Amino acid sequence: MSEPYARNWTQGRNRLEAIARKADPETQRHLDELGICDGWNCLEIGAGSGTLSEWMAQRVAPGGRVVATDVDTRALDELKAKNLEVRKHDVDKEPLPPGSYDLVVARYLFEWLNDPKKVLQKLVASLVPNGWILIESDDWGALPPPSSGAPEQLKKVREAFFEFLGRSSGYNPDVGRQLVGLLEAAGMESVGATGRSVLLRGGSPGVQLYKYELELVGAQMVEAGKITSADLASALKVYDDPKFCMMSPLTITAWGRKPS
Repeated sequence: MSEPYARNWTQGRNRLEAIARKADPETQRHLDELGICDGWNCLEIGAGSGTLSEWMAQRVAPGGRVVATDVDTRALDELKAKNLEVRKHDVDKEPLPPGSYDLVVARYLFEWLNDPKKVLQKLVASLVPNGWILIESDDWGALPPPSSGAPEQLKKVREAFFEFLGRSSGYNPDVGRQLVGLLEAAGMESVGATGRSVLLRGGSPGVQLYKYELELVGAQMVEAGKITSADLASALKVYDDPKFCMMSPLTITAWGRKPS
């Protein structure tokens, strides 16, 4: 779990579960298209709630296995699949075993990395020849921001939100569009990508993820004096208004195959 979201475990866990609800169906579809099957050895970096790792464990059973890693494994420690191993691991700082995996998956990770190119080199090195890597990240700059056309109170707080994350954690809100270039620069073949955005209404399950994130980070922004508690309360109220509509950020799914 990223540090800004780890300070409140209950809310942080809710955020991870909201990410899984949003992302799992599309990620699973892409992995099926890549051919995930019995016997594959797979690695998920930054596995979050673990729902995707559990799904992969079912797909590769009985002959394959899945390793699920994260810097915070509290949610992953609850996973029960016999062919799934949980490891506490910081991919920014720690090595990976070379030539070990048929598939490496990293979702909502690259926007937080200090050196995406260096980490991608590790991930590619951990693949067997002809192994696949799949990366997913949101690109907030590819569409009008969620504050565009929104009430002034939300616009003000969302702009401060991204500035705060960038300064405090190095968060890159535009990394999604960079994934294809990163994969090609790393020497991957059969590189491809898709993007997906949906219309969300206030008060709906789909917008809940962004409310969780604003609640968690907003409390830190108030503490740091970047916004007031009244600003935060007003912005959160907008997310509960069913008349409010926003486009989700463009989720980029990118993939590539290691040369034989």
